Amino acid sequence: TLGLRPGVAHAVSRLDLPVSGLVLLTTSARGHKHFAQLDKAVDYQRTYLALAWGAGEAPARVETPVDGRAAESLLLAIAEAGAGGGSARLLALRPITGRTHQLRIHCADASTLAAATGEVCALPRPLLHAARRRVRTPTGERRVFASAPHADLLAAWAWLDGHAKAWKSAAEACDALSWPPSSGS
Repeated sequence: TLGLRPGVAHAVSRLDLPVSGLVLLTTSARGHKHFAQLDKAVDYQRTYLALAWGAGEAPARVETPVDGRAAESLLLAIAEAGAGGGSARLLALRPITGRTHQLRIHCADASTLAAATGEVCALPRPLLHAARRRVRTPTGERRVFASAPHADLLAAWAWLDGHAKAWKSAAEACDALSWPPSSGS
């Protein structure tokens, strides 16, 4: 046993405290063990949305070590906005590995893109949202769980003069960073 009480929800995933979005829960020790053993690159994929700014273009892949350990993320620029004297981008991010603060570090390392800390829009948190989780269940089925962007993320994008249609593109980008359609998603 894992010390889990049957029928009580237990977190399988986690978010840094100021990040909004989806957390995966299970109500059984079997489910908890299953999700803990998944290959994170194939059977458990996380996709985030972020607002970032800077002069660089978001590359497809960043492989900068985090705390001396290998770390890899996929980044995709979805849309651009430009109020307040800077250029902001809406990004889809998929961590391949799972290091603490990995996405913020990889955004900062990607050709001067810097993950929004919220200070520009007077928000108390990074503008990072856990948008989707794609998992292989204990029965082998692939499931997608999604969380709509938090209201403060939408408001910050609007404040930056970002176009509202970008959020539809963001959902499509989350899919593009996940399993390829030919693999049975």
